[in-house]
Amino acid sequence: MEILFLYDRLLQISTRQLEAVKECDFERVEKLTRDRENVTGKICRIMENETFDSESEIFKKKAYDYTEKIINLDEEIKSRLLDELYKRTLRLSKLELLEDF
Repeated sequence: MEILFLYDRLLQISTRQLEAVKECDFERVEKLTRDRENVTGKICRIMENETFDSESEIFKKKAYDYTEKIINLDEEIKSRLLDELYKRTLRLSKLELLEDF
């Protein structure tokens, strides 16, 4: 089923995105974000297709499992990005304070 392949691809991209965040490789994070948007768009287009069988129990289970894993990765990505933003903001604030003296 093509859609499950796309869900797997989305999970792989999310995992690589978390690795990039951990390495503070923000250019790679941005590229992977675009990749995620493309794959998500493909999934949505398939689901909008009238011939798509969303009632399949196997699909529902696998899609749920993939979605849960992706959500968990997203939470960690978001947390790490906010931590990094906070650290950089603090560093800038300290630099501005030093310049004032």
